[in-house]
Amino acid sequence: MSASPAGRGGIPSAFVVDGHGRVAWIGHPMYMDEPLEKIVAGTWNLEEEAAKYRREIALQAKLKAVKEDVYKAMESGEYMVALASMDEAIAADPTIASVHANRAAALSGQGRAFFAEAVRSCVTAVALDPSYARARSRLGQLCTKLRSEEH
Repeated sequence: MSASPAGRGGIPSAFVVDGHGRVAWIGHPMYMDEPLEKIVAGTWNLEEEAAKYRREIALQAKLKAVKEDVYKAMESGEYMVALASMDEAIAADPTIASVHANRAAALSGQGRAFFAEAVRSCVTAVALDPSYARARSRLGQLCTKLRSEEH
């Protein structure tokens, strides 16, 4: 967990209090519209959403630990260790684009034989988050390397 009582580490963060004075939703203001509509309408299932939020916070804490392990492994050239950690993170939540993009970096660090799989990881990252510039850049670099080695 983060040092914040709500488990939030980023800004901006917002919260919505329901008609009973309970915090019903916490998150980025950009994603507030749907929960707010349901809270006002009385269709928000507070217990279910609170449980989902706790799971997300726990997953983020786990991913933060994995990220630290991955960076240490990558810095020391232990790409297979980094790759195993990222595969574990993907198994926990396959929807995080940055994990797929970092997986591509670990694969490409092992040499040309791993480039095709690295490209697939980048394509997955871009599909999950089309605005993720690092994944797009890494994909372009891999394609350039593959093409230059063909000639």
